[in-house]
Amino acid sequence: MSRDAIETGIKNLDKLLGGGVQKGFTICITGVPGTNMEIIMKQIASKGDVVFITTGENKEDVLKIMKKFGWNNKHLVFIDIAQIYLKYIQEGISLRSPRVEERSKNQIKELIKLASSSVPSRETKEPDFLDMFISTIQRFSSKKIVLDSLDFFLKKYSWIKLLEILNVAKINIIEGEGLFFFNITRGIHGKNIERELEQLADCVIELDVIRSGNSFERILSIKKFRNHPENIQSARYDIGNEGVTLESIERI
Repeated sequence: MSRDAIETGIKNLDKLLGGGVQKGFTICITGVPGTNMEIIMKQIASKGDVVFITTGENKEDVLKIMKKFGWNNKHLVFIDIAQIYLKYIQEGISLRSPRVEERSKNQIKELIKLASSSVPSRETKEPDFLDMFISTIQRFSSKKIVLDSLDFFLKKYSWIKLLEILNVAKINIIEGEGLFFFNITRGIHGKNIERELEQLADCVIELDVIRSGNSFERILSIKKFRNHPENIQSARYDIGNEGVTLESIERI
């Protein structure tokens, strides 16, 4: 492995990448449902000096899964956006409750709609999650930063604003000689956004599920690796008791 390369946390993936990922790289991982992308992100976070930005699962849930696979988690610094967002939602629901009780019985349909809404009251100011993200990148740019996932930000913020922040993040990672891994669910945000993210990233990893007879196979493909075309390869992968294992490597 080059002295400028950093291990991903997945042994066979490092081999596929020629020994690891170069310092200063931004890595985009895209996947479809069924690829268990969330497990792969946790395994990547199990190795190195890592800051884990989690948006879909809180810290407690992440640690529980990592413990199940026997992965190291003592080194992790958490930015628990999932928990912060949940607290914000709960506060909004709490503020709505007194007003709900005051409504008359003939407004039951409106009450049901209000109670089931995930949008909190305007009296509760939403935290600036995008600022939390870029502040984390700037503070820890020399470390390995893992974001699971970008989907959260794509749903909440305009693409133009988010792309601008991602470009700032990339510059910070280059200057700090760290690593930035992020993932998105492919097929729900639009082709143009996916293409721009692939253009932004130094390395693009695609995860797919294909039918093979009566079963399914998971495929990991290195779609892009800046300055190293020899690393453009694919491999079947499985997830066992110790995490991700890659096999049957093929050149694309």
